[in-house]
Amino acid sequence: MLAVRLDPKLEERLARYCERRGLTKTAVVARALEREIAGGATPYEALIELVGPLRGSGNPRNSQNVSQRLKRRLRAKHRR
Repeated sequence: MLAVRLDPKLEERLARYCERRGLTKTAVVARALEREIAGGATPYEALIELVGPLRGSGNPRNSQNVSQRLKRRLRAKHRR
């Protein structure tokens, strides 16, 4: 068993992510650890993490403005 303390904001993001995808927190954390140990996410997985689902989630705008959303997220990430 492993206990992990998360920043409250990250924990909230994790909860929303799990709810949207119908997954448990344990499943998401285990998959993230597997990717990290195996050498990281595929380029597609990295893109999805940055900009969210591209299509198929019921919102037709998800596939639009991907370039703009990606640029915005990358800029925010590298400002830290």
